[in-house]
Order: sequence, then structure tokens, then C-alpha cells
Amino acid sequence: MPLTKREFERLKPKEKGYYVSDGGNLYFFVATSGAISASYKYRHRGKQQRITFGQVSLEIARKLARDTKDLLAQGIDPKKVAEDKKAQELTLGQFIEGRFNDWARTHQQSPQSTLAMLRDQFGHLYKRPLASFSYDDFDKWRNKSRLKNGARPAADTLNRYTTAIRRVFSYAVELRLIDEHPMASFKKLKGEENYTPRWLTPSEEKALFEAITHRDSQRHSAEVKDWLALSDLVETLLNKDDEDKLRHLPVEKLSKAPSLFCDYLHPVATLTLVAGLRRREVLNLKWSDLSQEHISTGAVLTIRASNAKSRKERYVPIQPVTLIQLNNWRRHPCAGKVLMFPNPTVLKQSGTERPMRDIDTSWDNVVASAAKIEPSIAGIGIRTLRATFGSKLVQAGVSIFQVSELMGHADVEVTKRHYAVLTLDDAKKAIRTVDPFAVLRTGITEPPRDSNVLPFKQTSGGKHGVFE
Repeated sequence: MPLTKREFERLKPKEKGYYVSDGGNLYFFVATSGAISASYKYRHRGKQQRITFGQVSLEIARKLARDTKDLLAQGIDPKKVAEDKKAQELTLGQFIEGRFNDWARTHQQSPQSTLAMLRDQFGHLYKRPLASFSYDDFDKWRNKSRLKNGARPAADTLNRYTTAIRRVFSYAVELRLIDEHPMASFKKLKGEENYTPRWLTPSEEKALFEAITHRDSQRHSAEVKDWLALSDLVETLLNKDDEDKLRHLPVEKLSKAPSLFCDYLHPVATLTLVAGLRRREVLNLKWSDLSQEHISTGAVLTIRASNAKSRKERYVPIQPVTLIQLNNWRRHPCAGKVLMFPNPTVLKQSGTERPMRDIDTSWDNVVASAAKIEPSIAGIGIRTLRATFGSKLVQAGVSIFQVSELMGHADVEVTKRHYAVLTLDDAKKAIRTVDPFAVLRTGITEPPRDSNVLPFKQTSGGKHGVFE
């Protein structure tokens, strides 16, 4: 029996929510809060379905039920119609700040920076319906795009923006909120070909770590200074074979060596250089990522997929001397029990281990100190240490594919582009093994000692060398 208007108005909440039938397939759900929402049960293609109308009046609910029944009579799924209508009304801004925001927080390394980038570049389009975009909209955006200072963005920067907004619409297609991807044929700009890599020379590397070591020594605690003084004294007496004085020294204290680092910077810089880690990768390392530890063979670092830029897990071996440094850092009060490099401020205040995000101030200060020794090092970023790792591998003759794996590049072409200058040396050596004149002249059997010197023979009738 259909509900009367009076019966509908007298529906009251109970301890648990309950359904009331209006006759046929229309139902009203009375929640414990007193809210009443209408829904319609139906069967489509053999499956039981329910479409919700929301909190509407009795008259409107019955009208919506009649419309739903008409659609079913035509073989149309009313739920699909409702979803299409909702998708047509959904704006770009609503989707990005809602569903895409949730997706980015789960799947991206830096969701906040992605959302900030989208707001900055596409905020003027946020009120447009998600389904209304086409290729032309993004072509116009790219042609008119400007940075906050009014400058035209570089090709690589525009490609980064393009990747971000393309991912938004790809997710909308996955959710079936739109039928076609508006950027399906929208290509990235061709990047700059004159990429100039930067890595440390041996003298720059030496100057940098001298500055880092000096920074440690200047900030050592009294306990560390006493231990170092005792260690130096014992070493001196051992060299002099002075056993009398050694008996009176508390040499047992040397077995409990303190951490010789003043803070995180020295071990972070070391790992970045010897393992080629990105900043995020090294700052999110856990002690459990260190395996196969042995004093004679070193260890293996696991770079988890969740921290890797390529989203692929990789393994990097480290030398015994680096393992010794890490074990020494482990005794530092600022080293975590789970994280290698937790935020020292948060750890001290609350005892909670959270990864560090910013080491720029410490890094800039130590680089400024190193620049007093080696001026050419001024202004370098910590990523230069990672580039130095890659350059050493290439110069040592390691396969470019192996270098790509160790550095976690998504594609070997990235590695080739970064270290093309170094691989030219190998090309030069290969070219020098070939005699470029062999097919042009006869009688010349030995290749030139230098590729810049033309081969010649001296004739019997003259003093000067001439070409035969």
C-alpha cells in the first residue's frame, strides 16, 4: 500500500535505521538522525540494483520513481543515466580537489606539490565541467603559459605541467567520468639537447669532504673530544712502545666509541656520493633497508619502490668503509631506531621518528666553507654528488645499462643523455684503432699514433714528408 502524506510526515527515527515501502519498488530509509532518503529498487539485465534519490519530498520521490520506470521500459539503466548527468556537472576543480586528491596522496611521492602546480597553471579552468575539455584548450594554455615572474617556461617545465594535467584526465577516464581523453594526441615539447651535466672533480670532492669533516670537528661534544684525545694519545704511546704510561690510561673506554658525526649531514652526503641516491631516497632510508652486512664485503642497500622516482625497487651495494660509517652513525643520539635519518627536532621534542624534508641550510653552509678551499664548488646542490657517482661508474667502464640500473633511471636514454660527454672518451679510443686512410692509400700499414696527425712517408728524393 502506498504511504499517505500523513503517514510519511509521521515517520520517526528508531534505535536502528529502517526502510518503509511506498508500494511497488519505491522505499524510504529513515536514519537514526531522523533524515529520510528515497531509493528505488529494480532489476536490470538480471542484476538487482538500487538508485538513490536523496532527501526529497514524497511527491518528488514518486515522480523520480515514474521516470526511472520509464527508462527501464526502454531498456536503459537509470543508474548509468544518473552517473552521466553527475559527470556532466562535475567541474575540473571539484574532481582535482576531491577524487584526484585522494588518488595522488596514495600514489604520488609529492602530492602537495602536484596539486599546487595544477592550481597555479590550471586554476582559471577549475570551474569548467570536466567533460567539456578538448585538445584546443591545452594547446592555447601552453602557448600562453607564463611563470609568476612573467617569463616563458622552459620546454621541460611545460612538459612537467603537461604530465600532471594528463594524469588528471587519465584517472577520470579510468573512473569512466569521461568517455575520451582530451589530451590523447597532445604531445610533449621536444626538450633541450644541450644538457650540461655537473659533477665534482677530484679536488672539489676533496675540498667538500674536508669542509664536512671540519664541521664535525667544530661541533663535537665534550665526550667525543675526550674520546678522540684518548685515542690519539694511545696511538702515540703505542708507536713509542711506552708501556708504563699505557698502563695508567683508561684504554677500556676506547672500546665504547661514540658517533664521530655531529649530525646527519656527513653520512647523508657520503651515501649520496657512494650509492648515487636521490635526496628523497636517502632521507627515507630505514635500517631494515640495509642487508647482507659484513665487515669485509660491505652491504646492500634496498631502495624501496615507494621512495624511488621510477617506482621500481633497486639494490645498490656499498663498500665496507661506508658500512663502518653507517654503524658509527647508528650510535648517534639523532639516529632513529627505524629511520636512518629522522627529523632531529621532532625526535627530540616528541620521540617520534619522521623523515627529514629539508637539509638545504646545512648543505649551503658547508658548500660555502668548501668554496673557500675550491672556489669552483660554490653554489652546487647535493644532487651533484649523485651525478658524481654516475660519472665515476661511466669513467670506470661500467656498462651504461648497469649505470642506469644502479641510479634508478626509468630509461637508459636518460643515462645516456646525462653522461654522453663521458662516453665520448670511449668513442675517441675506438676511433683511434681505425686507420681512416687504409681504403684511400696503399703502402700505409700502421695507423697514426695520434688521430690529429696525418700519416706520411718520406720520399728518397726529398727531405720533406709527402703523401704517396
